[in-house]
Amino acid sequence: MTGWKRMIAKLRSADSPGALRALGGFLAVMLPVGAGFAWGFPLGFGPWVEIPVYLGLMLLALWLGAHLLAGLLSFIPIAMPRLTISTIVIGTSSAIIGFHEADMSWRLSIMSGLLLCAIGLGTGLIAHRCIMHPKRVASRLAMVGAVLVWLGGVSWLLEVWPGEKPIYERYAEIYQDGPHPPAIQAEHPGIAGQYAYSSFTYGSGQDRFRTEYGSKAELLTASADATEITEAWSSFRRWFWRTDISALPLNARVWMPEGEGPFPLVLMVHGNHLMEEFSDGGYAYLGEHFASRGFIAVSVDENFANYSAWSSGQNQNMPLREWGLIEHLHAIEQFHMNAGNPFSGKVDLERIALIGHSRGGQAVVMAADNGYRIQAVAALAPTDWRINQSYLRLRDVHYLVLQGNQDGDISTFDGERQYRRVTFSDDVSESEDYRFKAAVYIIGANHGQFNTGWGDRDITRPTHFLLNHRDLLPASEQREAALIYLTAFLEATLHGKLEYLPLFQDWRSAAEWLPDTGYITQFSDSTFVVLEDYELASKGLPGVTSKAESLTAKENIQVRDRQGNSKQNRGAELVWDEAGGTYTLLLPPEGGQLVHPENELAFSLAALPVSDSTTEAVIPDVTLEIRTTDGTVGHLDLDEHAIIPPPVMTQFTQHPKLENEIKPRRYRNPFEPVFQSFRIPLRAFQGWISTGNRAQLHSITWTIEADEPGRILIDDIGIYPDIQ
Repeated sequence: MTGWKRMIAKLRSADSPGALRALGGFLAVMLPVGAGFAWGFPLGFGPWVEIPVYLGLMLLALWLGAHLLAGLLSFIPIAMPRLTISTIVIGTSSAIIGFHEADMSWRLSIMSGLLLCAIGLGTGLIAHRCIMHPKRVASRLAMVGAVLVWLGGVSWLLEVWPGEKPIYERYAEIYQDGPHPPAIQAEHPGIAGQYAYSSFTYGSGQDRFRTEYGSKAELLTASADATEITEAWSSFRRWFWRTDISALPLNARVWMPEGEGPFPLVLMVHGNHLMEEFSDGGYAYLGEHFASRGFIAVSVDENFANYSAWSSGQNQNMPLREWGLIEHLHAIEQFHMNAGNPFSGKVDLERIALIGHSRGGQAVVMAADNGYRIQAVAALAPTDWRINQSYLRLRDVHYLVLQGNQDGDISTFDGERQYRRVTFSDDVSESEDYRFKAAVYIIGANHGQFNTGWGDRDITRPTHFLLNHRDLLPASEQREAALIYLTAFLEATLHGKLEYLPLFQDWRSAAEWLPDTGYITQFSDSTFVVLEDYELASKGLPGVTSKAESLTAKENIQVRDRQGNSKQNRGAELVWDEAGGTYTLLLPPEGGQLVHPENELAFSLAALPVSDSTTEAVIPDVTLEIRTTDGTVGHLDLDEHAIIPPPVMTQFTQHPKLENEIKPRRYRNPFEPVFQSFRIPLRAFQGWISTGNRAQLHSITWTIEADEPGRILIDDIGIYPDIQ
């Protein structure tokens, strides 16, 4: 026996069969966890290749480390199972560090590591007992108990235990028996259009992983130099992409309608995901549908800007994404102008829309002002960060944002802030000058399911198993909602089909189109006349005042998200003790707003929990009264026209106690206020004399009736004139 073999045998000499079998149980538990960690460190070759390799390397490292530590323990003159102890210490410590790197708090990481260690050792010891004493009743009971523990743990992790109805079903029920406006009079946007279409790719012709951008690319594009944006480019990125920052590829998937054209152009771009798990193919369901309805749809590959577990984050990440979109617009313009390719003469460069997801949802806003005629911008669960110390603004561009309450990545409605910063020119007299913006909060939607490749994984593996998947809207339904809204948005903005506007103004008009869940929507357009918006620099009518009776009105308060950050919006908080009260907006006696029956009164409401320390909320009965200076008085019960959505209380993880232990502080509050816009024709008010003559508006009163204390937010009060 060689010296090494004698040394290893000596290290194992104190490890009894029971200890080694306990160690086997420990490894049986830790190996799947290790596979989960390995899955989060891809290299682009696929999990079925990479995970076995990673596990082999992990076991080798564990074997070497355990024998090294056992050698150190051999200097302690106490009999102990050195190899077993060493393996457990190193394996458990590695798991704890891995859990923390996968978005768990240190406390949860330590608890999870120790729990898995205990389960593994316990399973191994029970197996040893059953092997040594197979016929003993205690051994059999222990084995049955171990099996039940395993089944219980796995079923909890996979959320197969019965529970209450998912949140999207509970919110759908709220609207089932409520009032509904007239059904929208437009073609269902979820139905494929009349155009046949072809699909192809353009790219560098040299992609090492994807033949569609390599040998099978129909059009070849020159590389683009991004050194003016950033010079940061890690050695790993250079190895992975086989290129440098000065020669980045321009790759994209295209769905082209058949016909002479020219057709409107729609660029779609993904957000931040593992760069080795390519994201650009995840919007094919949109590209195919858009092309069938007469849009050239292009899904842009910006995976080189994404994060990697093997590389530091890319410097100037957002400007790099913006740069990529503009480079693709340049490339498509050149294709359009040159003969002999599928784009030749087919692109309407006066009608362009940009659609982005996550960081891509912010990149499209950045790219909207680049010299091209960007008519419309849409964002799916976008980020909203300062760029060069300032937040982005859009003017005279159509804007749509979709967000889900179950978004475990962008857990606050960041896109609502961008919605607030979209402004329109004051003088809109021609239909071609008309612009609108809309925000849609989809109950049950998460971050990743908008992209078929991302799915339900909003945070790092394997921690994502602890997220609350039971409340997720089915992936197909989330994508159906996105497809319907985005298609209607493109039809309205690029094809001029304004008959789709009711979908954005009041989603209930298209309830038959949409998946069954709840939607909270906000809408405004370039015709809206603001009376009061409660901002410090208000765009409202000068001289507007207010008064409150039997309730407290806290005006100009900052609206905050679930993390306590400003939503860049202010409103009035109406607080009542028990019976409710009234809140009246008084318009100036001279220079007030002229109205007539075809105008619409608009305002936004958000129900709040009774207090900041509870999730309970009271939805009051609200009666509206409008008065004009000529004595006309109109009344309307709001619940006969619309429903005030209850606060959306979101549980992001499988158990409430985990909310502060995963993505620490990101999920700390189950609630953030989301406004619902209301539009009510003045002719719907009882007592209004429909003479057709204009009258000067004197006051608007909201009467709150409730049996318990409560509070709501009110904002964006104004009038829509009768022009479209």
